[in-house]
Amino acid sequence: MGNLMTSMWTGVSGMTAAQSGLNATAHNMANINTKGYTRQQLLQVDTHYATVSYGKNGTAQKVGLGTYASSIRQLRNRYYDQTYRTELGRQGFYESQYNATLEIEDLFGETQGVAFQKSIDGIWTALEELSKEPESIVTRATFVTKCNEFITRSEDIMNQLKKYQIDMNTEIEDTVGKINDLGNTIYELNKKIISAEVGNTERANDLRDQRNNALDELAKYIDISYQEGDKGCITVYAEGSAFVSELSVNKMAVREIENSTMYEPYWISTGDAVINTSKITKIDSDSDIGYLKGLIIARGQSTANYADIPIKPEEPAYPAKTDYMITDATGNKVLDTDAYNAALTKYGEDYNVYKLDLNKYNVELDKYNLTVDTSVMMTSMAQFDQLIHGIVTSINDILSPNKTISVMAPDGTISQMKVLDEENAPVGMDDESTMGEALFNRKGVERYITVEVDVVNTDEDGNIVYNADGTVSTTKKTVRKYNEENKSSNYSLFTLGEIEINDKILKDYSKLPLSENANGGDFSYTGVVQDLIDMWGKDFTTLSPNTLTKYNFKDYYTALNGDIGNRGDTFKTMTESQQTTVDQIEYSRQNYAGVAQDEELSNLIKYQYSYNAASRYFNVVNGMLENILALFT
Repeated sequence: MGNLMTSMWTGVSGMTAAQSGLNATAHNMANINTKGYTRQQLLQVDTHYATVSYGKNGTAQKVGLGTYASSIRQLRNRYYDQTYRTELGRQGFYESQYNATLEIEDLFGETQGVAFQKSIDGIWTALEELSKEPESIVTRATFVTKCNEFITRSEDIMNQLKKYQIDMNTEIEDTVGKINDLGNTIYELNKKIISAEVGNTERANDLRDQRNNALDELAKYIDISYQEGDKGCITVYAEGSAFVSELSVNKMAVREIENSTMYEPYWISTGDAVINTSKITKIDSDSDIGYLKGLIIARGQSTANYADIPIKPEEPAYPAKTDYMITDATGNKVLDTDAYNAALTKYGEDYNVYKLDLNKYNVELDKYNLTVDTSVMMTSMAQFDQLIHGIVTSINDILSPNKTISVMAPDGTISQMKVLDEENAPVGMDDESTMGEALFNRKGVERYITVEVDVVNTDEDGNIVYNADGTVSTTKKTVRKYNEENKSSNYSLFTLGEIEINDKILKDYSKLPLSENANGGDFSYTGVVQDLIDMWGKDFTTLSPNTLTKYNFKDYYTALNGDIGNRGDTFKTMTESQQTTVDQIEYSRQNYAGVAQDEELSNLIKYQYSYNAASRYFNVVNGMLENILALFT
């Protein structure tokens, strides 16, 4: 009788296990199209053996008690999950960079920059017409008007760039909000999973699917790592800092960067920045993860202008002996030793200054590569402003040229001062023959201030002249000192936002200094206007200190657009490449964890047969038991 009861239990266990398998299979098939669903699998184990009798020698005779469903597990691969999330984060990084580049290309006006290019060409065309009739008020007015339109259009583009940079602030804030929301979701799911799985009586697989979906989405926005504890709780780290735990969510917020209008995410609990951009010196495999990081790098930490692009100092040329050869009394060429030695001394002094300037440049270059070059937004701003600054100052330097003089201070020290070059400065054709009127001004900053100084006298070769008593010879003069640009003061710079057309010239085009200074004689326009025309064809500068190719004004803007386009192509290629990688990993992940219809149909048949077999076995045992019971009734 006992054996029959045991057998009945064995049949029941088989039926129960098969029913669990059927339920798991049905659940899988019902969720075959559910995004993020992980295939579930029944785990069966055999039960402990029961003793049914003892042999003559005392050996226990045992029989199995069937089976039971130990758990319903998810078929997930931790390697696939981690790899998928890492590569998805890398895709997000390049996607944000690519989106920013596309926006910048649009702001410059079509892919080739046609809209703004017209304003540059407008100045060139006006100059050609001016060269035909430089004394004409009409051609002068056209030239000034085109220059004014150029500045207006330039400011419009720069303002749009700045606006988009601010808009990126909003996107950063929105992204931080999404990250916080996903953190809350994972935290709440953690609690539900812990509650459902308490006592190890049940595995909350569907809740785990929801949590994995949240982890997948979170991985696109920020670099994460995670680990699961004994109770089923996932601890998540974002950018190396604790983000989600069993007890709390360490939320982020945004704040303005000091001395800037840019936002940066920070941890509310500690006040530390979430992403330390100062450690990102280049885009590589160690730092190119997360949409948020890519967005911050693309935006940059501040606005930028031409002053942020360092200019490498020119190394002084070593004196060549051939330049200091003279003819002696016999008619032979000999070295002027005194002059050559003086040149060597001057070279040594200049080289020491060059080394100091080079050290400063290298520091500025490192800063540029860290802050500007990594940001497509800051790079575009700085390079664009560099073009405007170059055109404006080049025109000004022709119309209102400067020279450097040596002056002596009351304490006897000699310094350099930049002043209006009155000997070579062109003049207007107004009654006063106005001199020193530049076409472009800085708002609120006069080009010159009149000062009285002691000018150091020099000879034809530029050497200092000394008095008979050995003191430096000076002459007291009234000069127009140039208010030089100072990188520490934005108001002193010829940068967009600070540039305007000289109001005196706008009111009276005759004041435009196009006439060569004839000291009261007849005016000549040939040289000045031709200098303005020649200026456009001369090499201007490189796009950045990291490139060697120099461009003239006509080609610079084309090169700028090409550089932005190349960056965009790079980011597009990386984004598409990452998408392919992500798709491949997801395919492998789904092959492992996804629901396969054919396999589930096979399982359905398997569990159906198992159930039927166990049911028939149960019926047989039940019939036997009924027959036995009938013998005793």
